[in-house]
Amino acid sequence: MELYLNFRTYNIFGGDPRYGWISLFLLSGAPDFGPAIREIELIFCCPVFGPPENPSLQKLLADYIEHRAKLPLVTFQRSREKMTIQAACDSVRLQHGSERPDRSLPEPQVLISFLDEVLAALKLMRAKLKKSDSFDLEAFIAHVENSKNRLPREAAGLNQLVKSLRAEEEAERKARSEWDLLAIEWRDFHPGSRALLDDPFLWDCADEFAPHGNDIGADLLSAFQEWHEDYPEGDSLDFFCKVVKGWGYPKLEEVDAQTRNQGLVALAFAELKLRGHCSTPVRNMALESISLQRHEAENSDPSWKFRQECLDALDKVEARLCSAPVVS
Repeated sequence: MELYLNFRTYNIFGGDPRYGWISLFLLSGAPDFGPAIREIELIFCCPVFGPPENPSLQKLLADYIEHRAKLPLVTFQRSREKMTIQAACDSVRLQHGSERPDRSLPEPQVLISFLDEVLAALKLMRAKLKKSDSFDLEAFIAHVENSKNRLPREAAGLNQLVKSLRAEEEAERKARSEWDLLAIEWRDFHPGSRALLDDPFLWDCADEFAPHGNDIGADLLSAFQEWHEDYPEGDSLDFFCKVVKGWGYPKLEEVDAQTRNQGLVALAFAELKLRGHCSTPVRNMALESISLQRHEAENSDPSWKFRQECLDALDKVEARLCSAPVVS
C-alpha cells in the first residue's frame, strides 16, 4: 500500500520535505491490510495568514477559504483501489516562495499534533468502506496509532529516525526503474500515450524542466484531466483561457511570460497524454513558447548552474512535440 501526503493553500500544492518522511514512518512494519485499498492520498488544506502577495490572486484565496470551510471530503475509487481524503489542517504552515526555505524538522509536539490530524482524516474512511470491501481498516488505524506512540519525543531521536527512513527510501529507489519511480496510473491516460512519450522525463512530476514538473504544468494537467472527462473533444484553448482566468488573469494576453510559456507547453503535452495527439494551434503556440524559453535560457547569467540542463530539456520537449501526431 502507498500513502501520499500532500499539502495545499490557494497557490501551493504538493509535498513538503519537512513532513514527507511521515508516510514512510507510518507504513514501516505494516502488514497487508487487504487488497481493497492500494493507495491513500491525504490532501491537507493548510491555513493562510495575511493577504496574497499578488493582488490578482485574491479570488483564488477567497475560493480556497470557501473550499476549506466545506471539508472534509472523502472519495473512494473502488475500481482503482484508491482513497482520497481532503481535510483542513491547522498544525502545518506552508512556506511561500518569498520565504527562505526551511527544511528543518518540526518540533516533536508539532508532529504529534499533525499525526492526530492524520489519524482523524484516516478515520473518515469508515464512512466509505462497505463490509464487502476487503480491507481491515480498524487494524490499519491501530497500526497508525501505535506508530504515533513510538515517535521519538526528543530532537536527537527524531533526527536519527528520519535519517534511517530516508536511507531506506533511497536504497529502495535505487532498486527500482525510472518508470516504476514515477508511479503513473496508466488507466488515467490515453492507451498509446506511453509509447508516444517513451521518455520518463516527459512524465516526471518533480523535474522543474519537464512539461508537468513545475507548479503551472502540474496544476494544468490536473485541471485538464478533470475537464477532459466532461469534454473529451472540447477546444483546449478555450479551456486554457478559463484556467488562466482562475489564476487571476482576465485575458490570455495579460498572462506573464513565464506562466504563459509553461502553461502552453503543459497544455500541448496534456493533449498528448490524454488524447494521443496534439491540435495544430496548441502545438504551434507551445513551440513558440519553447523558442522563447530557449532564448531566455541562452541569455541567462552564465553562472546559472542549471542553464545547460534547461536547454537540454527544451531540446527534448521540442523534438517530441515536433514528431507527435497532430490534428487540425
